[in-house]
Amino acid sequence: MRARRTDEPEAMFDLARRHVVRALLVIALVWRIGFAIAVAEPPKTDGSKPTDTDVIKSAEDAFGLSIGTESLGLYTEDSVRGFSPLIAGNARIDGLYFDRQGPIPNRLVNDRRIRVGLSALGFPWPAPTGIVDYWLRQATGNAALSSIFYRGPFDAWAINLDGHIPIAGGRAGLAAGLAYRDDEVRPGQTQRIAGYALISEWTPTSNMSVRVFWGRRDLTDAKTMPTVYSVGNSLPTRIDARYFGQAWAEGRSYSEHYGLLADAGIFANWSVKVGIFRSTSDVSRSYADLYLDAQADGTAQHVFVADPHHRAASTSGELHVSRVFSVAKLEQQISAGIRARDVRDTFGGSDEVDVGRAIIGRAEPLAPATFVFGPVTADHVNQWAGCFSDIIRWRDRAETTIGVQKTTYDRQIDDPVRGISRHPEAPWLYNASLALLPWPGLTVYAALTRGLEDSGVAPASSTNRGESLGASITYQHEAGIRFLPLSGVSLVAAAFEVRKPYFDFSDNGSFVEVGNERHKGIELSVIWKASKGLNVVAGALLMSPHVSIHAAESAQVGTAPIGQTGRVVQLSMDYHFAAHPGLSLDGTFTHLGAIPASQDNRLKVPPSATLDIGGRYEFNFGRFPATLRLQLLNATNTFTWYVVDTNGFQPLEPRRALAYLSLDM
Repeated sequence: MRARRTDEPEAMFDLARRHVVRALLVIALVWRIGFAIAVAEPPKTDGSKPTDTDVIKSAEDAFGLSIGTESLGLYTEDSVRGFSPLIAGNARIDGLYFDRQGPIPNRLVNDRRIRVGLSALGFPWPAPTGIVDYWLRQATGNAALSSIFYRGPFDAWAINLDGHIPIAGGRAGLAAGLAYRDDEVRPGQTQRIAGYALISEWTPTSNMSVRVFWGRRDLTDAKTMPTVYSVGNSLPTRIDARYFGQAWAEGRSYSEHYGLLADAGIFANWSVKVGIFRSTSDVSRSYADLYLDAQADGTAQHVFVADPHHRAASTSGELHVSRVFSVAKLEQQISAGIRARDVRDTFGGSDEVDVGRAIIGRAEPLAPATFVFGPVTADHVNQWAGCFSDIIRWRDRAETTIGVQKTTYDRQIDDPVRGISRHPEAPWLYNASLALLPWPGLTVYAALTRGLEDSGVAPASSTNRGESLGASITYQHEAGIRFLPLSGVSLVAAAFEVRKPYFDFSDNGSFVEVGNERHKGIELSVIWKASKGLNVVAGALLMSPHVSIHAAESAQVGTAPIGQTGRVVQLSMDYHFAAHPGLSLDGTFTHLGAIPASQDNRLKVPPSATLDIGGRYEFNFGRFPATLRLQLLNATNTFTWYVVDTNGFQPLEPRRALAYLSLDM
């Protein structure tokens, strides 16, 4: 059958109508919040602002922090010690287990923190490859309204509106957020993103709170950036870092998340936390634009791959009960809980069209391709875990944690050709840690974790494109220190080893488990918050990733995993001028080591470095605080390649400028 197009007039009208209705509802709520502020007395504040995105000033370590659109740190949601915590399924909302199926709108969360090493010790049940912890936006307190207007990069523009209003004398609150971005990632690579969020919070007593939230993110008209596949041991010919794909190859998708969180203290020293979440990712149109076997003369075989409509939906959550016992300087916290998820997904059915030879980097318009989709495969995962942990704290001296999980994992694949197959597992998982404080300002710790983590999906160039790779047993061992030698100075250092199964292409072109992957390394973080307005955040990751291949697999696979660098160094600084209150300048320098790009490790992307610079000016607009922010990203216009697949590359975004103006009321 012909690929279904959702840009027909009726479908476009229906999509626009839904966007307008959502936007009007949120705008009406934001306007109501603004009216409440206009008739109220000026609120008393502590000087903080909802739109404050100064990640350098806010960072507690160099490992990872995102506030709004700005990020800092060695690690991101997609890369922690060389692995992706999101692909592994290690997302949390306010510390509670959450099975995320698509991007979360920024209007829903205040910040995202990477929990790894010492910052993960407070979790009763940590994860081997780190945790991405989302914290919801505030819905209580004084009425507030904030807006941000963006310009750039290139011709992009955006607007964010956020607000919350107290209800029932401050015991409850309602927050709303709306965002729209007409984006341009690279010159010519455009997309449109709309985000909506609603959060309600009720605090009937001082030790009880209930929150309900909803958030949605719509991605439309998303132009598909081509991927260039080299041949042999040479990188593709250098090209302009601009869009050279087809105007009709535009993706469309949405993700939606809603849930309930409750936290209550019951009886003496007892507490209960519960989170129930629903997460959906719906991809109505997606393409892969592939330039295969790129030659030295810049020519390649041009192939398009398209997918039919795919939808993934997950219900997940966590319930745990804790009891605290205190005797003198000793405190023991015993927790027992349940985690669960039920995921239904589809994959397969894609079709490809070969349009012949083409020159990489050259935009040559082609007629829209016609695709004939095949049947899709249904994938169902059901997982439950009973959890127990025991944390003992000897005040100012030591802390120990022991955690155990018994999980049942059942995956059922309904293939229209091969029939139904099941893949059950029921492993025991565990974690343990010990932290010692031999003297004030020094913490020494060691930890180990055994987990069951997801393994991602097969890439577009594989014969099993889009297939979920299931869950695998993973391990992590680590030890480190935190040293606070002076006021405002923090040093964190850790040595770690993470072990997971390794997936790559088999001889028949499918993406499967071919061996084991081990990442051993050292991570460093230095924070210096000087009293004269200087903030410094420095971090380094020195790692030795290694792959051992099963004897039955191809001998052409090298010992280094594809796409993993062994060296990341980042230095960030901002300076606040005492003579000009509100004015600050900042910069971030990032260095990446060489990155293997081919199975045999002979092809590597050479080391690269980028520099981002910027400044912000905080001032008062009437009685309301405002901020003007300017940034120049990749200021030196460094050219390098992203490794997005085996021998598959996309160019780094070129130098780009952006600005925003925020206003808090």
